[in-house]
Amino acid sequence: KTQRAYRKDIEHFIAQTGIVDVGTIASKQIIDFREGEKARKMSPASIARRLSSIRSFCNFLRAKALLKEDVFVGIAPTKIYQVRPTEALSDEEVRKVMKIVFKKGSV
Repeated sequence: KTQRAYRKDIEHFIAQTGIVDVGTIASKQIIDFREGEKARKMSPASIARRLSSIRSFCNFLRAKALLKEDVFVGIAPTKIYQVRPTEALSDEEVRKVMKIVFKKGSV
């Protein structure tokens, strides 16, 4: 499953950028790809996953001497902000707290 997602990410990147020779991948293509994904309203998590797949692919190409330079130099990872559920006080709990605060004369 992971390999399939990785492959789809790489295929999507190549299709979107029109790359014919993987040895010619450049930083600008990666930046343009990221901005295009943002414009298509892709979630930050999906963009981050795709860029991670592309980064791994580029590292593989460099290890095989098929790509000469690290095209990710200067490209910051996509930030993913997670909203965590909070446990808000109920109306009744707020009333109890306010009653305690006013009873003690703190306010």
